[in-house]
Amino acid sequence: MVAILAGEKVLYVYYYNTEQVFDKLPEADLYLPLEDNIAKHIIKETMWGKYLLEVLVTWNTDYPIYTPIALQVAHTSLGIVGEIAEILELSADDEWLPEIGDLLYYRTMLCYLYGVDLEIRTNYNGITPDKCINLISDVGKKAGFFGKMYANKTLNRLEEGLNILDAFILGVCEQTNYQIDEVMQFNVAKLRERHNNGKFDASYVQ
Repeated sequence: MVAILAGEKVLYVYYYNTEQVFDKLPEADLYLPLEDNIAKHIIKETMWGKYLLEVLVTWNTDYPIYTPIALQVAHTSLGIVGEIAEILELSADDEWLPEIGDLLYYRTMLCYLYGVDLEIRTNYNGITPDKCINLISDVGKKAGFFGKMYANKTLNRLEEGLNILDAFILGVCEQTNYQIDEVMQFNVAKLRERHNNGKFDASYVQ
């Protein structure tokens, strides 16, 4: 475990390997794969680094933080699939911003758990949410229940799924005239209000 300085915060980082994704891990502020590029966002206090910290403090620390990383991948995958489905059911008169924020929340958490870059990917032009649901749900299944979190097929599905997911998020933002930073700000404010000014509140989900 190592410590990094993020603004005025000292964060204790635990770097885990592929053999540990089904084991309980020691308590730390950040859990990162041995090869990652997440910490640079925290250290440099980028927009994504600041947002990730807000996401982490409202993640279910009463339970998943002590469970295998692989099962947390399954959790985030289910969250992404559910939020895509909710967005697809919205009408023009519905409030879109909360749902886009929830989707961005789970998407950021999935990137964090895999140690892949947090920034929105812009290298995919197609918006095919049904294919995204198939790919992301399969990542969650293979990681959480079949011990294949780092198998080549899983990683390929993750990469393609995130490309489509990001295109979907950008498309929805364009359709609703929201910017990514605006979605982040709204989501952070909602999470702080919901979870006792930022700290996870288990009573909310009971």
